[in-house]
Amino acid sequence: MKIREVIDENTVNLELEANDRDSVIWELAKMLNHNGLIQDLECFIQSVLEREKICSTYSTSELAVPHGISPSVRKAGLCFGRLTSAIDWDGDQETPVRYVFLIAIPQAEDEAVINRHLEMISSIAVSALQEDNLEKWGKVKDAEEFLATLETADGRG
Repeated sequence: MKIREVIDENTVNLELEANDRDSVIWELAKMLNHNGLIQDLECFIQSVLEREKICSTYSTSELAVPHGISPSVRKAGLCFGRLTSAIDWDGDQETPVRYVFLIAIPQAEDEAVINRHLEMISSIAVSALQEDNLEKWGKVKDAEEFLATLETADGRG
């Protein structure tokens, strides 16, 4: 999977302002909704928040990767937000987050759909682990520059 198949400049926000995890999820989900990837905003957000209750999607190094599988998702997609100030993702004062990828997956029992979900998470992990990528994400000036860091890390574009 090429990461540019599921994210573009219209689903990148480098000036995201939010005070908590739920606000971040709402803002990013609205971006997916605005770009036609989801049809029922509240239904999708509910699926993401339910997933967070099962297990936090906080990763490390100021990164979180919330995701939802919902019948309201028209097409699998991904968006990114760089927060203007780090937030406490889990409300425990131990999970600072500044970079968030939100993944939207259509609800299906099709193994190909499930594999696509796993491929997206894998691509994000590869990108986040790439040396200096988090530092680059903090400095990029526009969406295209950000997307170029994903292509370089993915090695496949």
